Amino acid sequence: MELGDYTGAAAAYRQIAGTPIAPVLARQARLAAIIGSLDRARAIAAEASILAEADPEATDADRSYYQLLRGALALQAGDVESALAAY
Repeated sequence: MELGDYTGAAAAYRQIAGTPIAPVLARQARLAAIIGSLDRARAIAAEASILAEADPEATDADRSYYQLLRGALALQAGDVESALAAY
């Protein structure tokens, strides 16, 4: 994804089997935002954040990252209230 191969990134994310985990969901959210599916990106980021909050092994820094992602996507969508709540 970082090299602009969005189709390849989407295919790679689909191949990751098992229960969704926050790090993969965060990457899927970023990809969705990049390709113009901001509502979908926000929903995926919210799911990642919920998973991180429930993960006993997640650090405060981990949880902060997912909140930051939610805030950034909300701001990108023009939803200032949600962005401020996430930040």
